[in-house]
Amino acid sequence: MRNKYITATLLALLSAGAEGQAQDTGNAPRLVVNIAIDQLRTDYLESFEPLYSNDGFRKIMQGGLLYTNAQYPFAPIDRASAIAALNTGTTPNNNGIVSEQWFDRSSLRPVSCVDDAAFSGLLTQETASAQSVMTTTLSDELKVGTKGKAFIYSIAERKDAAVIPAGHNGDGAFWVNSRENCWCTSTYYSKKTPKWLEAYNLYNTPYKKNSNINEQITDLALKCISANSMGKDEATDMLFITYNAAPQIDKNGYEDCKEVYLRIDQYLGRLINDLRTNVGLDKVLFVVTGTGYYNELKASDKNYRLPGGTIFINRTANLLNMYLGALYGSDKYVEGYMNNQIFLNTKLLDKKRLNLQEITEISKTFVRQCQGVGNAFSADNIMSTYSPELDKARKGFYLSRCGDIMIEAAPGWNIINEDTQQQISQNYNYLQTPIIFYGPNIKGEKITTPVTVEKVSPTIAKTIRIRAPNGCKEAPLF
Repeated sequence: MRNKYITATLLALLSAGAEGQAQDTGNAPRLVVNIAIDQLRTDYLESFEPLYSNDGFRKIMQGGLLYTNAQYPFAPIDRASAIAALNTGTTPNNNGIVSEQWFDRSSLRPVSCVDDAAFSGLLTQETASAQSVMTTTLSDELKVGTKGKAFIYSIAERKDAAVIPAGHNGDGAFWVNSRENCWCTSTYYSKKTPKWLEAYNLYNTPYKKNSNINEQITDLALKCISANSMGKDEATDMLFITYNAAPQIDKNGYEDCKEVYLRIDQYLGRLINDLRTNVGLDKVLFVVTGTGYYNELKASDKNYRLPGGTIFINRTANLLNMYLGALYGSDKYVEGYMNNQIFLNTKLLDKKRLNLQEITEISKTFVRQCQGVGNAFSADNIMSTYSPELDKARKGFYLSRCGDIMIEAAPGWNIINEDTQQQISQNYNYLQTPIIFYGPNIKGEKITTPVTVEKVSPTIAKTIRIRAPNGCKEAPLF
């Protein structure tokens, strides 16, 4: 029997309702390599295909099932909300992961979506757990389906991208401690740092000179597979990897994406070739997905007279507070601001016996008049009014983690928080993101029909013969 570090309480609860749901190991893959590539675009992926090696992108694109037009049915999208949707099979209004960070009304501070003071870090001062994920994940269901036998690990540069896929019952989530330049984890997954990770850190650092973080992620992934003998027995194991395909700026101030894609192609080829030798490709399922958004750097835009600009969320919030002060008397009516959202001071409004719905309507109308704002919605609009215009906003909204006013920037405009330097890019141009399945019994085919990313988890679940996460409402793709 394999030794496992399992979050016992949740696993017991899940198992209680999982009678008859044990994994049918018949022809199920022995290892799933689930790769999310942040900001991966279908048009760029296909444009650079002639330049790829024979072992990476080209192999899985030609030999696998390629969906070119995957869509995220909610807004706004960022790394954390996208990865959560991929791994829970549902949108933020159900899984609770609305963004990488949200405004905590109790502390009046921004918090990471995976912060958890109850679980200290290992090789880091950061705390982390998956407790904020409000549904089961694919990894949770795999633990239940294999009765705890599956090995489940997740590797990413950022904490949220590592923790969310590992879910409530993974064996480890590893991310970069940028201060100490080492790989770290959380006591949520194990009481001690795994010995193989300690050994790896002795001789390897994530941010090496003349290296790429995606390369270091690949190195650690191969070490993780080897150290834990993943894919070697009948229980299906799962490894989550998050690469970064965000654009870079070349010497002339233009986005340079080609080099990023060619490097990821090399690292993907390394994974495929290593697993061919050490596990066997007839036993491995590769799943490659994008995150459905793209932060254009726009460094060259200053050279051209393009329409657009910047909405400063902090200034907008301050102006709103001044406006409400002029109407109802000077006070702190705006409690905070985060992402594209403004949070009203509901306790103050109650104290002053002001009607929250009336104030939000007044606030919404005021914000709509600010330069660069395409539209603004109140929480009440999103929760109680149905329209196609609000559908994506509703699916991206979780009441206790979102603000009272949501701002939608006009095309060409970005939202920036001057206090934190956080930038929110809301793209309106049509963006396609891919889903690729490559593995045994999957025939090469290219499908251009639009599909929702909510179908990824149930498709993987069906392929490895476990039940889908409990928030899934979509049928598998095949």
